[in-house]
Amino acid sequence: MKKQSFLFGSVLLLISATLVKIIGALFKIPLTNMLGGTAMGYFSCAYGIFLPIYAVLGNGLGAAVATLTAQSVAQNDYNNVRRIRNISLLFFGIPSLFISFIIFVFSKPFAENILGSPQSHLAVAAISPCVFFACISSVIRGHHEGWQNMYPTAVSQVVEALAKLGLGLFGTFISIKYFSKISQLLNFDPTPQSLAAAFAIAGVSLSTLFGAISLLAFRSPTHTDTNKRHKEKAPIRRVAGDVFSVMLPIALGALVTNLTSLVDLFTINRILEKCISDNAEYFSDRYDFIKRIPPNDITGFIFGSFSGLAITIFNLVPSVTNMLSKSVLSASSKAFARGDCKALQNTSDKAISLTSLIAAPCAFGIAAMSQQILTLLYSSRPEEISASHTSLAYLGLSVIFLCLSSPMFSMLQGTSNAMIPVKIMLAGVGAKFIGNLIFLSIPQTAVFGAAISTLLCYVLIFALSAISLKAKCGILLNAKQTVFPFVFSGVICAVAAKFSQKLYIGFLPEKYAICAAIFTAGIVYLAMLFLMKKRRFKFSL
Repeated sequence: MKKQSFLFGSVLLLISATLVKIIGALFKIPLTNMLGGTAMGYFSCAYGIFLPIYAVLGNGLGAAVATLTAQSVAQNDYNNVRRIRNISLLFFGIPSLFISFIIFVFSKPFAENILGSPQSHLAVAAISPCVFFACISSVIRGHHEGWQNMYPTAVSQVVEALAKLGLGLFGTFISIKYFSKISQLLNFDPTPQSLAAAFAIAGVSLSTLFGAISLLAFRSPTHTDTNKRHKEKAPIRRVAGDVFSVMLPIALGALVTNLTSLVDLFTINRILEKCISDNAEYFSDRYDFIKRIPPNDITGFIFGSFSGLAITIFNLVPSVTNMLSKSVLSASSKAFARGDCKALQNTSDKAISLTSLIAAPCAFGIAAMSQQILTLLYSSRPEEISASHTSLAYLGLSVIFLCLSSPMFSMLQGTSNAMIPVKIMLAGVGAKFIGNLIFLSIPQTAVFGAAISTLLCYVLIFALSAISLKAKCGILLNAKQTVFPFVFSGVICAVAAKFSQKLYIGFLPEKYAICAAIFTAGIVYLAMLFLMKKRRFKFSL
């Protein structure tokens, strides 16, 4: 089999990742419109459990198998390549199957006692098979990646996303349309929201199965390269130990990255429920949507609106800018190996500038137009918009700090300081946890308290990353050239969006006025950058 070049493989995965993000948005936005805030809360509780596990398996286990496979291929030890795959499937497949079984069996007490969301137990049960399927997919993807064959990973990710889109939305539609018939077949009486969330999650579980099946279409090169030499078999225990030792630090970093969502998962429902219960009159007077939500569903509705609407928009920009991290890591590693401090600084300046160019207008635009953006995407859900638009405004401001932290993390990793980003993320998670405890307990900030703590979390991460870059690598964050021009232009862009929308609303329907305002803001942003460049304001692009 002819190996793919690094550039070709990277471009292939970049295209695949972009397609997956687009398909994911096509799934999540109509799903939220169909489910509503309460059911989306149940969906998010279950999905929130799976995401950290998926990150650990996909980033940790898959990377470990790929690394060890690549090493064995380089040594022409094809016998060991096969053993790495088979032993990984055995040693990690069986525990993952057991974890899936445990999640399914104990879904109800887990939802009640840990998540504080009893009605989400059906969705938690429905997500349980994902752990096993994700494990199998990670091992097979890592096996092919070790051969420098990125097609299986790219194709299976797109297949999985398409299956999630089709099956998830179809399952949700069926559960809503035939709720009474389906509930009669069950031994208990689910609510329409809990059943719809469970069917949506079932679509997600089936999509991971389809992703795993699609990988079987790709034949392993180990079956065809029989003329290559084979070395003595490595002991099973040693192979499993090698996989685990490579997996552990990568998995730890992936887990830490997802801890902020886990903090929300385990704190929002419980703290918010007590705060609303203790201050029922204040919330009833302050928020009209609460009067239209059953008392038992209020916290789930707010959490679902936050995670289903605000977080979905918030995650779009970082998912794009994070794609720059691989090239930053490669360039910084090469410069560090040569001891070229000037090249390191130049890489930092260009990475921060390019990230700021994308993130700044999006961050301030989302903050200024949070309600309008949600109205554009979720016009059929006015109560959910009311519950989440302030949260999205705070999350919009968080975007710039989160996006700028990513290239700095890559710089630290590329200069042999891989554990520093993990420590910084842990500090940020600590700030997030303390912030949730405080702001979710205060009636005036409770509904959007999780978003405030998210902003504080990423401000701290950004500051610590900049300090660490200077202290450990001697790289200075040249904010005057790499951040300020884009932030200033981004603020003007947001102001233009806000005022032009008010202007357009006089003679255009609301949705068209919002779209026109966003387009106008984009033109203003580019014009501001052109004017600043004309006035010889240096920025490194």
